[in-house]
Amino acid sequence: MFLINKLEGPVPANGMLRTINPNDLVGNAGLCGGVLPPCSQNPAYRQRSSHAKHIVTGWIIGMSSLLAVTIAVFGAWSLYKRWYSNGSCFEERFEMGKGEWPWRLLAFQRLGFTSNDILLCIKESNVIGTGGTGIVYKAEMPRLNAVVAVKKLWRTGSDIEVGSSDDLVGEVNLLGRLRHRNIVRLLGFLHNDKDAMIVYEYMQNGSLGEAMHGKQGGRLLVDWVSRKIRDNISLEEALDPNVGNCKHVQEEMLLVLRIALLCTAKLPKERPTMRDIITMLGEAKPRRKSSSVNPGNVVDKEKPIFSASPVNGLL
Repeated sequence: MFLINKLEGPVPANGMLRTINPNDLVGNAGLCGGVLPPCSQNPAYRQRSSHAKHIVTGWIIGMSSLLAVTIAVFGAWSLYKRWYSNGSCFEERFEMGKGEWPWRLLAFQRLGFTSNDILLCIKESNVIGTGGTGIVYKAEMPRLNAVVAVKKLWRTGSDIEVGSSDDLVGEVNLLGRLRHRNIVRLLGFLHNDKDAMIVYEYMQNGSLGEAMHGKQGGRLLVDWVSRKIRDNISLEEALDPNVGNCKHVQEEMLLVLRIALLCTAKLPKERPTMRDIITMLGEAKPRRKSSSVNPGNVVDKEKPIFSASPVNGLL
């Protein structure tokens, strides 16, 4: 009944098969146990068991790999969405304790330092400049062997009361996306409910104020012009004669100087717009052309654009 049926598996050790003659099971190499030798000694059974284990192991490895890939794809998608929707890829919080609000660091690229590293550099010995918008600190990051500049912005009580912090964060978020070779790269923005700091690349050549008014030698041209203004001497003597020494060229240079002075007004509302500046600069050149077309009009040719120095009342 059981001859040459290619049966496999252990033979039950009870029931009618307990007393069956082993010769009745000839031709079933896969059977073992019971009246036959133990399954551990049967090569066919061990091979089948090993194959089943390989199948289970492969299934487990496959499911684990699929799960890992799913998590990686989801993480990459979340990071991508966070970067392009909010403009900042990395964000961290640093608890100050003592009931204060936490510091929040918005980074516009991957940084190798934390908000704690920045705060440790905010001390008087690291001050490298002070301006109308805040104090600038030199922050050295030993772990990266790098230096960054941190500007702590001036903040007033009214700024916090009117809720302008969100507007400031939005503006800085926009500036953090700018990439241009002539613009200092903004690295991050650190703020809480009281203070705000901007982290950007450290430039070793100083500021424009130092270049114009610094005491370091080698700035003869700037010192010379400053001395002319301070001594209330006619600014025509400070004009470069190599550009042109005729009356109309000098008037054009004085016009450009006056435009520059208007752009440096202390109150932003008193400064001209870019459209106005372009219009004023465009009006300088046509004056010479119109005068050269009518050389006989001596009155218009000799009439100056400004009756007095353009810096009177502006410096």
